Amino acid sequence: MKISVEVEKAYGFPSFYIIIGIILFAAAVALLIYIIYRIRHRDKYETEKKPKEIKLSEKEKLRRKYLDELYSLDVKFSQGSIDERTLNEQLSKICRDFVHKISGQDTNKMTLSELRHASGLIGLSRAIALFYQPEFAPKARASAKYNINAAREVISKWI
Repeated sequence: MKISVEVEKAYGFPSFYIIIGIILFAAAVALLIYIIYRIRHRDKYETEKKPKEIKLSEKEKLRRKYLDELYSLDVKFSQGSIDERTLNEQLSKICRDFVHKISGQDTNKMTLSELRHASGLIGLSRAIALFYQPEFAPKARASAKYNINAAREVISKWI
């Protein structure tokens, strides 16, 4: 009786599985390095769009346009054609639109908290805070003329 002991092959499966495994591992490492690089250098890729510079004459035209809108809103309120809640909604919209067009910041979508924390929007945030109370309260407690003057001040003094 002949007994023989054979040594098994070191790898009992095709070698291309090892090659595929190495390629997948290298791809995973490369992806991980890419993600870490993007996170660390986020400011390079997420630069804010700079607002286009507006000439002084265009700023004055915009200022005059929005001051005229405030005047017509004041006249409508004085005549009684709009109520105080609508007045404050329109004041908020006018101020936000004006600052958006002048500064390029998206103030139309910002909450009051975001306006307070944004740089350079302190005057706007104070005026919007005045408008919020009568705009959302069940009964208005603020003076409409005071709010109109606050909106006029925001538009008149904005740089």
